[in-house]
Amino acid sequence: MNRTRTRTDEPSPSIRRCALAGALVVGVAAAVGALRARSRARSRFAPPF
Repeated sequence: MNRTRTRTDEPSPSIRRCALAGALVVGVAAAVGALRARSRARSRFAPPF
């Protein structure tokens, strides 16, 4: 029972950390992609946005 408890208790914070890290990576990637798309759109088409 102790082994199963440690196994169930240990991965929860690691999963939360991985989820937070993944969310940060996805958010940064989305922001960078949006900035690149905006810079490309401005340089190519120069929209009035």
